[in-house]
Amino acid sequence: MKRWFTLLFLLLAFAAPCLAQDLSGIWQGAAINLPRRVVSPIDMQIYKQSAAPLSGCFYQEFEYGKYCVIYQLTGTLSAKTLVIAFDSILQERRPYNPNFSWDAAPITFSYDERQEMLVGKNSPGRYTRSMDYTFTFFRIKLKSSLVVPAAATTTLRVSGRDVRWFSDPALKRPVAQGNTFSTRLQKTTTFYLTQGFYPSRKSTATAVTIRVRPALKSVAKQRLPTSAPAIVVPVLLPTVLFFVGTATLLPTATPALEQLTADLKARPAMRIRIAGHTDRVGETDKNQVLSAQRAAAVMAFLVKSGIAPARLAAIGYGDSHQRYPTPDARNRRVEIEVLP
Repeated sequence: MKRWFTLLFLLLAFAAPCLAQDLSGIWQGAAINLPRRVVSPIDMQIYKQSAAPLSGCFYQEFEYGKYCVIYQLTGTLSAKTLVIAFDSILQERRPYNPNFSWDAAPITFSYDERQEMLVGKNSPGRYTRSMDYTFTFFRIKLKSSLVVPAAATTTLRVSGRDVRWFSDPALKRPVAQGNTFSTRLQKTTTFYLTQGFYPSRKSTATAVTIRVRPALKSVAKQRLPTSAPAIVVPVLLPTVLFFVGTATLLPTATPALEQLTADLKARPAMRIRIAGHTDRVGETDKNQVLSAQRAAAVMAFLVKSGIAPARLAAIGYGDSHQRYPTPDARNRRVEIEVLP
């Protein structure tokens, strides 16, 4: 993520009595002016909090990111109508033209809960009244059950436009396309979904985790375990930390990972699971993706150092397992679990 895009989370002050819907998440879409054939990709992220005001950001670009802007917003929500106004420009990249200005006019959105869609029109612009736009955003949101039976054919259903499903946070392993996906899950699984509806250079994946309910067994076939199950105890690697908002290891991580590599080589039968974590700065779904990427980064280090991939597993816990009060860099960590 580029430095100028990480300036701050922008203000979206919704009126507390009117918070009838939860609009948190990643909204992807565009501003379109058909007479002039202008399409401007936009990513709007609204971060979930326990109470108003909410925080988020509004990133808009022209010509494939050549010209970009970040707005500071204020907003009100009543019934299914969202109105946002632009107070100021926080950051911009624009052509060297003294007559060029961003047309930051207020936008009134209507919210379609069934499609998870926001559609809006801007008011007459403060700079150029002719540039009136239609804004359309879609949000990926799970519309089917969060918990499914193990080994049963299940159809997962999500909202969004031109949805792509991936099994890995790096988006290298596609598994499906569209708003539905029929699958048979044996264990709790996280999918990473993107939208093809006017993606910008800043568009990110949305993590959707499906929990699996174990299949019921016949009482006649059940057997008592011959021994107590092994207990998996996580081992903290206190120096294996990451730069904020990234899966890039800090230099202090190398000695600990080299020692871990040596321990694994000395115990060729040992298998481990690498658990990635984040702090609670930012949006929960994005943190889930980031934690999986951090676990994958450590796994890649070990594989490059000569450890067989079959001995390694990786999982991301997002911001759900905090060891220290946020903000604290020590929450951006990995832990090692020795598997039985």
